[in-house]
Amino acid sequence: MKTNKKKDHVFADRLNEVMAEHGLNQKELIEKCTPMCKVYGLEMTPSQVSRWCSGVYIPRQDYIMIICKTLSINPAWMLGVENAEKYMDHHSKAQINYELIKDELDKLDSADMDYVKVFLGFLAHRK
Repeated sequence: MKTNKKKDHVFADRLNEVMAEHGLNQKELIEKCTPMCKVYGLEMTPSQVSRWCSGVYIPRQDYIMIICKTLSINPAWMLGVENAEKYMDHHSKAQINYELIKDELDKLDSADMDYVKVFLGFLAHRK
């Protein structure tokens, strides 16, 4: 969605801020978001990210969620809601990781799942 005012750059400012905090340039943001994009069947392009970072456009809601989930940022904060916490809580991060793992496990056949179970057992009992 195109921004309404030239000075309406809250999302762009906050996106650039969190990218800097994570030491990411635009290309690295795309790379970091790619696994989550695949889960949702989306692709993030350099031209999209450039327009978001410059404030020309605000991304669609699905892309905002991907960015926020990937960087553990509260979407309300990202969109400029006053008094919103910047970072997601631990429970939210755990839920995101679970969703990513579950989606990948669903792709495995039963033989591969047996290997996963053995590996998880190994991790649980190592010291």
